[in-house]
Amino acid sequence: PDSEISLSFDHQRAVVSPWGAALRRYYLLEADGSETDIVWGYSGGSRKKGGQGDVLIPFPGRIAEGRYSFDGQALQLERNDKEGPNAIHGFVRTLPWKTHQADSNRVSFDVRLDAEPYGKRGYPFSLAVRITYGVDDQGLSCSFAVQNVGRQAAPVGVGFHPYFTVGTRLVDEAEAKIPAAGYLEFNERLVPTGDIFEVTGGQWDYRDYRRIGDRRFNHCYV
Repeated sequence: PDSEISLSFDHQRAVVSPWGAALRRYYLLEADGSETDIVWGYSGGSRKKGGQGDVLIPFPGRIAEGRYSFDGQALQLERNDKEGPNAIHGFVRTLPWKTHQADSNRVSFDVRLDAEPYGKRGYPFSLAVRITYGVDDQGLSCSFAVQNVGRQAAPVGVGFHPYFTVGTRLVDEAEAKIPAAGYLEFNERLVPTGDIFEVTGGQWDYRDYRRIGDRRFNHCYV
């Protein structure tokens, strides 16, 4: 069954769920009782839009045609990307995680992937994963630990999928600052090419505050 856990510290509030270990909401409770959202969130799994708050393991992003090789072995993942015949965002965002520890301002979730069932889906490796969310005087934190519990080396990538908001209908008038020197190139099907380009002087140089305008961000910065 769908459930949610609320975390609080001072005027901060976060809502997470063992279903997918998802971050469902993060907001500030103002003195007048109003709420200021920091991420575009939701309440109840049926109200989720797209990949709001998803945890992306063992691979974030897209793998072209779902094909990859590891240790000389050619492997085929399920092609589940609505944008094209690719594999996308791993397996754990649709799994029920076990709540390991829950306090007023911190919670951990555990899940395990085993080689036998996931080998049929193109990932014959075993992992034990823990995600921890917390709110404190530094803000919201999210940490992870991935342990290889199988008998062979395993390829692993980790990603998160928060949708940020600035409390307005559009972000066009807002300014963004991204302290990164380069960005990863994607092709027309949003598959990474492996090439990294410097941002210096280009349209994606946001090392100092710049107006967002009508620019659409869909980039991985480095």
